[in-house]
Amino acid sequence: MNSKWLTLLEAASYLRVSKETMYRAVKANSVKFYRVGQRKLVFSTQDLDAFITGGNNASDVKRPKTKRRSSK
Repeated sequence: MNSKWLTLLEAASYLRVSKETMYRAVKANSVKFYRVGQRKLVFSTQDLDAFITGGNNASDVKRPKTKRRSSK
């Protein structure tokens, strides 16, 4: 099976989620990605398809809880 390589923005569009959701999925190791150089992330369509069919959903990645500042 041929796999196409997508940037983070292209992968977000492919999964129909926001780029912020993709960043959360990457940070949570919910989706398989590859690093090109120090900063660029790429995703294979084959891995994204497996992510979708595996029952995991990028929109299910939870936002980190924000800490409330106490007023003193």
